[in-house]
Parts: sequence; structure tokens; C-alpha cells
Amino acid sequence: MKISFHGFYEYFWNLFIILFHKSFQNFILKQKSIERKVICLWLWFAFILSVQFTTYLLDFMTRANPINKIDSLDDMISRTDMKFFSAQYEPLSEYAENFKNSDPKAQDLFERLKLFPREHLLRNEFKLNLTEDINSRSFGFITNRLSAIFLALHLYDLNMRYNRTKIAEQFREGIHVSKDGDGYLPYFMGYNEDTVNTFIKKGMNQM
Repeated sequence: MKISFHGFYEYFWNLFIILFHKSFQNFILKQKSIERKVICLWLWFAFILSVQFTTYLLDFMTRANPINKIDSLDDMISRTDMKFFSAQYEPLSEYAENFKNSDPKAQDLFERLKLFPREHLLRNEFKLNLTEDINSRSFGFITNRLSAIFLALHLYDLNMRYNRTKIAEQFREGIHVSKDGDGYLPYFMGYNEDTVNTFIKKGMNQM
């Protein structure tokens, strides 16, 4: 049986471009019965592959990226991958300490709290390390809303003064301060990679 290299090339080239060509190739009509069966199987494969690819592409184009932010106690509990900085004697840290033996939420929160004396916020080294921890997306910060706003502005400015521009910009583009809270309920300053400039540019206007 003599095999033509040109025919072999044309056969497989046409099979390949079926995936991308809208019209049915004329060469198929000239083939023998067994060859048509092979081509039909290939067409089914090409059809299924095209549908799957189109479905995946459409789903990728229309699916909204989740916004990872913390706005409530339930959000904090659900983020089992995160720990939270809190100054001693904050309302939420007091709740976790006092009810850790009777309330499952308080126990979960207490195990993930990193308490520190309030005077640590006067130390630049502590605040620089705090910025890196928040940027790592593994830590959040618990305080009241007004303190959160001024602390975030201060952390950004402090890192800029220490020529840590990249860290400061990452912090600015990723910080999220909860809009929910009332009375003594703390606000939750959590990292959010999809919030760009929301806090620094708009935070002061919301006060």
C-alpha cells in the first residue's frame, strides 16, 4: 500500500482545522466508509471539546472574584486561616476572654487573638511589623472605627517615611475597614486584595 505524504498531511491537517473552521470540509465527502467513521468520532470529540472550552471561558469571564473582607464577628470566625491583633481590654478581646468556656465563638476567637499592650502602638518597630503582618493576609486588626482610620493612615505614612514604599503601597491598596458596627462593637480591619485605594482615598470622607 503506497502512502502519499501529501495525502497524509492533508488528511490530518483537515482533521485539525475542523476545530476552528465553521464549514464542513469537502474532503470528508471523498473518504471511504471507515475513514468517515473515524472522522465522525473526531467531529464528536471536537464538538465536545469546543463546548467545554466555551463553557469554561464564559464562566471565567462572568464569575466575580470574591472579595475577602471582614465585616462582622461571623466573618472573623469563618476565616480560620487568620489571626487577629487586638490591644488588651478591647471589648471584643474582653468578650473572648470572659466567655471562652461557654461560647464556641468566643473560644474560637480567643485561640486566634494576638493581644498586645496598648503602649506598643507607640513603638515604630511594632507598627512596621504590624504592617507586614497585615499585608501577609494572615492577620487582621481589631479596634474601633475611628482608631482604625487613623491607625491605617499612620501606618501608611510611617512606612513611606522609612522608605518602605512597596510595603506602604501594598498596605494602602489592600486595607479594608468594616462599615458595620455600633456602640462598643469593634470594627474589623482586615486585608482585602480586591479593594484598591478604597480606604486611603475615601476613608476620611466617610467620617
